Amino acid sequence: QLDRAEHEPCCKLVFFGTRADDGLPPNKAAFRVGFVLLASEPESSALRGMQIDEALRGQGLSKIILGIWVLLCLDAGLEPRTRTINKPLLSLSLESLGFK
Repeated sequence: QLDRAEHEPCCKLVFFGTRADDGLPPNKAAFRVGFVLLASEPESSALRGMQIDEALRGQGLSKIILGIWVLLCLDAGLEPRTRTINKPLLSLSLESLGFK
């Protein structure tokens, strides 16, 4: 999903989950888990922010989502980067993935 940032091209990488036990078809049972906001650069993808649904926080999803983003970057030949992050918990998750 493209983001409407005026000063740089950005996109949102949105993550969805499913509720297998609610009896709905898979396309009707999806819910938004969260997203990462990424600045698009020629040779890299820069993390600008992240949001996890409030009801799902505290379950370790940020590390999983960040790990998926890093794997997608590596698969596409892009260098995963970050901007200044003023969120302590997000910074800890990034440090666990080797960011400094």
